[in-house]
Amino acid sequence: MQSNKTNCRACGVEILAATVKRTGGVCMPCAQGARYQHVAYLTIDDFFARASGEDCLAPNLDPHPTNEDFKASLEELSEEPGVSRCIIPVDEYQEPDEEREPYSDRVFVGGCVEENIIARWARYLGAEFYRQERSGAVIPMEYCKGEPGWFLVWD
Repeated sequence: MQSNKTNCRACGVEILAATVKRTGGVCMPCAQGARYQHVAYLTIDDFFARASGEDCLAPNLDPHPTNEDFKASLEELSEEPGVSRCIIPVDEYQEPDEEREPYSDRVFVGGCVEENIIARWARYLGAEFYRQERSGAVIPMEYCKGEPGWFLVWD
């Protein structure tokens, strides 16, 4: 007997196949913007200003670029046609009291960006990628500005 359940792409909770069809692969709380796992949402400049460790972004990436190289690549990506913003969702701070040493395994690329552009950058940066199906489903509306977008992910 086959299971009619799968996991939410955003938070991992088990959801029904019918929910997947309705929401594009996320649970109802994530689809409605009621469940977010990140403690902060930083711009490229803010993220790298707070990060001194070379593995704060995409820690599993090997070989890992320097922060300077990673920042330069993301700034170049942010200049691509259709990109309106790049936001880095922070999972945690290694020094939470000072909000220093952010940790993240993903970057949100907002705007009407063509998939081939994202795919090229994902290959270049050694990432996987997926589309945010509904504005506000994975990243709060105040940061995605209600626009569609993509996630570059390093698992």
